[in-house]
Amino acid sequence: MEKLGINGGLLLAQTINFFIVLVVYLRYVHKPFLKKIRAEHEKQTQLERLVREAKEQESVLQQKQEAMQQETEQKLKKEYTAMKKEVDVAKRSIIKEAHEEADRIREHNMEMIEQEKNRMLVSVRSDVVRIASLVLDKALQGMVRRELQEEVTKDIIKQLPRVKNE
Repeated sequence: MEKLGINGGLLLAQTINFFIVLVVYLRYVHKPFLKKIRAEHEKQTQLERLVREAKEQESVLQQKQEAMQQETEQKLKKEYTAMKKEVDVAKRSIIKEAHEEADRIREHNMEMIEQEKNRMLVSVRSDVVRIASLVLDKALQGMVRRELQEEVTKDIIKQLPRVKNE
């Protein structure tokens, strides 16, 4: 080997040194470095998984929130519709009561008008009878005697048209 320019002892020493450096490198540098890289890779994978899970949970929460919002809106619409119906029923009831009250007042007023009309008719009739009696008494005063005068007055009053109480 010496013809080739290779020193066998030196080659052996370099080979042994190479293997020593290789063992030291593999044991103290390469393995810890690989462990560190794997740990970082696992952390990165776990972080990505956690981010993915967080996004999924956020999506689920968003869907739940939208569902709750829709449910709340539906409940509010139902309550609004129910309250509107109640208001309409109350409104109709109040209007009905007002009409009934107006009818009662109208009937009462008609009765009062009728009573007043009847009183006035009775009053007018009595006034007419009294006036007719006085006119007859004055007209017949000097012509006929008192008994005949009263008899004629009664006959004439009976023949006066009767006032109907309507």
